[in-house]
Amino acid sequence: MADGHAFDDLDEPGLHAPRKRIKRQRYAVEFFAPLLRRRRLERYLQALAAIQDRMGELNDLFGARGRYQALVAADPAAWFARGCLAARLPKPFTRAMAACRRCASSTSVTARYAAARSSR
Repeated sequence: MADGHAFDDLDEPGLHAPRKRIKRQRYAVEFFAPLLRRRRLERYLQALAAIQDRMGELNDLFGARGRYQALVAADPAAWFARGCLAARLPKPFTRAMAACRRCASSTSVTARYAAARSSR
């Protein structure tokens, strides 16, 4: 998912793995924050936080949809709830994909900046 474009091809479990990696990366960057340049760091952390929030929202909808799916045999009304959740998925998916692409762009800019600084 280096360029953010592979996001479209991931299934529900496949989307969970990058979410966990981004969460770990955000916490690692926050840990090293005192050693890094503040302005660039804040932009990068904002990009990570945005993708983490968007993917978290998507994960919550996937989880709720799965729970309602498990209830459909006992309660036909669960189909309605499941359908409502399914109808809500495209918007958070699009937001998560956009946040992923912005984060990938931010990462590329940060990597180029770090490389330029280290070559001095």
